[in-house]
Amino acid sequence: MIKSYMNLINGITSLPINPVNIRKVYDEITEGEIEESELPDGEIFRKEVTHVLKKSGTGKVIH
Repeated sequence: MIKSYMNLINGITSLPINPVNIRKVYDEITEGEIEESELPDGEIFRKEVTHVLKKSGTGKVIH
């Protein structure tokens, strides 16, 4: 994430302007952090709706 910010500040990269650019940023900042089975499965993003659950284990959807 910090590398992405530094590249923006130094003019090495530009702000994403389309969904493909957004996916590229996502791939760069999550590389090695997310299991292959958890990566988006669609052409650019996820095929189906997904949710972020509360970590406490309650299963409560927070996003």
